[in-house]
Amino acid sequence: MIQNRHLSRNETLKKEIRDISLKLLDRNLLYEENLLLKERLGRSEYGQAVVARVISKPPRSLYDTLVVDAGSKEGIQVGEKVLYGDNIMIGEIAEVFEKTSKVRLFSSSGESINVMIGKRAVPALAVGIGGGNFEIKIPRDTLISLGDSILAPSIMRHFLGVVEYIESKESDPFERILFKSPISPLEIETVEILTKE
Repeated sequence: MIQNRHLSRNETLKKEIRDISLKLLDRNLLYEENLLLKERLGRSEYGQAVVARVISKPPRSLYDTLVVDAGSKEGIQVGEKVLYGDNIMIGEIAEVFEKTSKVRLFSSSGESINVMIGKRAVPALAVGIGGGNFEIKIPRDTLISLGDSILAPSIMRHFLGVVEYIESKESDPFERILFKSPISPLEIETVEILTKE
């Protein structure tokens, strides 16, 4: 009987994995189609992406910074956005040297980035509080829910995280939203730098 339950649970998990794989495939196809359409319409926001390997990260680099193996020699410039994977925005280039660059993560304490929250694309300002974590303060009557996506607003909407915690007090007209980057800075091995040219 216990074995039957395990077999049944195993089959359920296999079905869930198949369903998730199909959803991911569908999402990737839509993403590629979206990029192609924007390119055809002349709405590409960036020139190209330069793939760089992370050569130093916390605790070897300063907290909430990465050092990557691409610099001015590869055309990297200060202010260029940095992605993990094809769609998770993690930071921007803070300093450029000939063969390396320093990436300041948006989650760095005091750093801020404009974001949009949820299906209604509610505009807000996310402030880094360190270690891949962010805080947003927003009027209390704004309809935000746990699990809402948080995106960087642009023609290419890049993912930053999901709403994980909402703190609301009767005495405060604002509520506090907490979220974190879906990837820990300690796990990042390679990044894509979105060049301006």
